Amino acid sequence: MHESLSGEPAPVLVVANSLCATHEIWRDLISSWRARYQVVCLGYAGHGPDDADSLPARDSVQALGEALIRRLDADDIEQFDYVGLSLGGSLGLHLASRYPERVRRLVAANCRYEAGETGKRQWDQRIRHVEANGIAPIVEGTLSRWLTEPFRQHHPAVVARLGTMIRGTSVEGFTSAATAVRDLNLGDELPDIRCPVLLLTGDQDQAAPAQHMQEIAHRIPGAQLHVFEHCAHISCIEQAAGFAEQTARHFRN
Repeated sequence: MHESLSGEPAPVLVVANSLCATHEIWRDLISSWRARYQVVCLGYAGHGPDDADSLPARDSVQALGEALIRRLDADDIEQFDYVGLSLGGSLGLHLASRYPERVRRLVAANCRYEAGETGKRQWDQRIRHVEANGIAPIVEGTLSRWLTEPFRQHHPAVVARLGTMIRGTSVEGFTSAATAVRDLNLGDELPDIRCPVLLLTGDQDQAAPAQHMQEIAHRIPGAQLHVFEHCAHISCIEQAAGFAEQTARHFRN
């Protein structure tokens, strides 16, 4: 992981990306968050060209959580609000359970608490494919899962920008983060979460379907779920305005 700090000192908002993504996916939201927060953008080793400060790759959510907490400790950051998407959202669920004294409020978007047997087989196939052929062959398929077809048709510049971002992921970076997603097993941790939790997903998200997110909501005491219409996996881009509104309301409460 690597971090960049922006905004005024405290309170702190930690933001964590999906697999194959950098802080670029938050570009439409960071400026509004900076008005209130010191924003800490956390990414994963091997994701993008600007990872000189990355920690060594970690292949489990638990190890990622330990590395993140050590990095925050080094910067004397004790408590923080958190927004994570996909892998970043799953990481947030783990952090809220494992470090309840640190996470004040959590937004976990388009994420899973476990991959399931079918998901594990799919991730195994994807990992082997990338190891054999590199990242380029999976770019188009990733974009088709990330964004709905109408959005891709009407926003070609955004699609091109995200495609470039995905291609910037190294094979080693992909393999490590994909293994963390494949091996997710957070079911026993969810009932221990006590901070306010907002769950977000899209009605066309095949990677983190609304039904799966509803299961997460049922397991976390008091968790709220909002499902965006006409939205796939990267809701912070496809429904940026709604994402900003839902997050702001959650952090005000």
